[in-house]
Amino acid sequence: MSLNLLCQYGSLKLRTPLIVGACPLTMDRPMRIAMESAGAAAIVLPTLFEEQIVSANTRTLTAQGNRRFLHNSNSPHFNPSFHDAQHCLTTLRAANEDTSVPIIAILGGQNSGDWLNFAARLAEAGASAIELNVYPPAEEEFASPEERENELVEIASRISQAISIPLFVKLDRHHTSISHLARRLLSGVDGVTLFAKFPVTDIRLDRPEVELRWDLTAPDSITDLLGPVMEVHANCPSLALCMRRN
Repeated sequence: MSLNLLCQYGSLKLRTPLIVGACPLTMDRPMRIAMESAGAAAIVLPTLFEEQIVSANTRTLTAQGNRRFLHNSNSPHFNPSFHDAQHCLTTLRAANEDTSVPIIAILGGQNSGDWLNFAARLAEAGASAIELNVYPPAEEEFASPEERENELVEIASRISQAISIPLFVKLDRHHTSISHLARRLLSGVDGVTLFAKFPVTDIRLDRPEVELRWDLTAPDSITDLLGPVMEVHANCPSLALCMRRN
């Protein structure tokens, strides 16, 4: 007797609760086909960054905008899998031809701007949903927790009004109150992903210098995630939740 694993993630109807998160493997056509055959119900492509979308227009940026652009391009968050925005659209179309499962695209950036309009292009190219990842601002652009949350809500609202496909927001652990922020996002967001993963910061004593590296999640870390997920669900039962495992 086979188990019925049908579930719903936002308005996406999935045959199993297994979603393959963004990683280099989802860029590979044979691997995407193998993932679907193995039971994956949805596949998430790597992040398309704000920097890649606005790179063609850097000549029109203000001096301050150029400084922010260069800073972001050298940040640990900016590790692109796509050559440029067009490469992302091409990969998205190919992924839809390869598989029958939903393909989720990720938009990653730092500030509100014209790059957000690219969400509509991703939807036109066949994205079944969009995941938004707004990462922390640079140190020189320090903002209060309230200002950060207000901007995130504004960005999510702007994207949700421009697309007809589901929108999910990836949240990190550094917000003042995850449950409160999730409730604010309810009006325009189908779900949230807990939690965004950042590189590990370490100090090399042999040089010395600061080292940033991406580590795999520890096998027993699921217990650290369940508590916050249950708390968010208790306050926002209508919001779809997804735990990020690296």
